[in-house]
Amino acid sequence: MTTKDARCIGLSKRHLFRLKKKIKDGKKITLEKKTVNKMMKIR
Repeated sequence: MTTKDARCIGLSKRHLFRLKKKIKDGKKITLEKKTVNKMMKIR
């Protein structure tokens, strides 16, 4: 997901970078229902 896509669905740039960093580091990510619903909009 690009920064532009994240902004379109309502995720902040900072939140996107935090999620990407956790994924790269292999850490477990937990998403709130609100965030998941926003991400599902890009389909």
